[in-house]
Amino acid sequence: QRFMHKLVYFPTNNDGIFGCVGCGRCVRSCPVHINIVKAVKALK
Repeated sequence: QRFMHKLVYFPTNNDGIFGCVGCGRCVRSCPVHINIVKAVKALK
């Protein structure tokens, strides 16, 4: 379900922009400006 949301439902509702799946490539396009790379590093 999570992948469907990030790769199908999110782009459909947001002008084709994909949601973040934790790879770090979506940091620039995150609609709420969450830097997943920094967030994961902070958890370590």
